[in-house]
Amino acid sequence: NAIVALLKDTKGKIYEVETRKFNKADVDRIVLNVKQVWEETITKYRVPIENCICVADNSDQSISAQIQKNGVKIQNAVKVEKVQNIIDMKGSLNRGDFLVHSGVLTDEFESWVWKYDEENKTVIYEPDDDFYHPDACFAAMYSWRYLKSH
Repeated sequence: NAIVALLKDTKGKIYEVETRKFNKADVDRIVLNVKQVWEETITKYRVPIENCICVADNSDQSISAQIQKNGVKIQNAVKVEKVQNIIDMKGSLNRGDFLVHSGVLTDEFESWVWKYDEENKTVIYEPDDDFYHPDACFAAMYSWRYLKSH
């Protein structure tokens, strides 16, 4: 599991402001962490609550419902064109349109590995989960995509 808080300035530049990564969390722990990041981001960066949204990288509607009951505006990520969005987000990082600071996110970007078809000697543009699963990268990607479109 991972939570990545991003902000977008008036010029469209996106900034990572906090990342938390934790494994095998129960629903209560996920809800608590999301609520903490939500409240801390609103307070620290003085972001109007109406300008905040949580984009969930999960298909479990019950977790999202529990988060919403705790006062966090949330929507589940739309999981389309994942590979293209990953490529676009990495391009945004390279151009400096998306700035990250945490070791968690930078470590994941550096550890990212695509699948490789040994028989055909070709790259398959899907993350190789057997090697490494980039939870924070996916969390960042869904939020980044949301911010780019709004």
